[in-house]
Amino acid sequence: PPRDFWDMKLNRGGLVDVEFAAQFLQLAHAADGGPLRPNTGAALAAFREAGLGPTEPLQALEDAWRLQQNLTQLIKLALEDEAAPGAGPAAFRRLMARAAGVGDFKAVKPAVERARKSARNGYEIIVQV
Repeated sequence: PPRDFWDMKLNRGGLVDVEFAAQFLQLAHAADGGPLRPNTGAALAAFREAGLGPTEPLQALEDAWRLQQNLTQLIKLALEDEAAPGAGPAAFRRLMARAAGVGDFKAVKPAVERARKSARNGYEIIVQV
């Protein structure tokens, strides 16, 4: 289970779901010469651009991957383990907001929630769970 809300990897719609969907597509299309990419975001984009999956779910997975990767890197670089991002310095909270494409830190959590929900829906469509 996820540690908390900021566990970008294990939350429902988090990086594990996104990466699994990308790997699933690569395996499903490998025999037909489908695109193989070592980077999850690039793999999802390649499948979307090649029309080898539903556009909206693939875009949602790609967007959620990018957002959660960006936030994960900021959290790992700037905070000690187990530190809450909301308790970080004002400059850090501004960076988090910028990485999430929102106006302020208060809007980061809702943006992540929306991205995770869309990613989970995309995962379920792609993997047909």
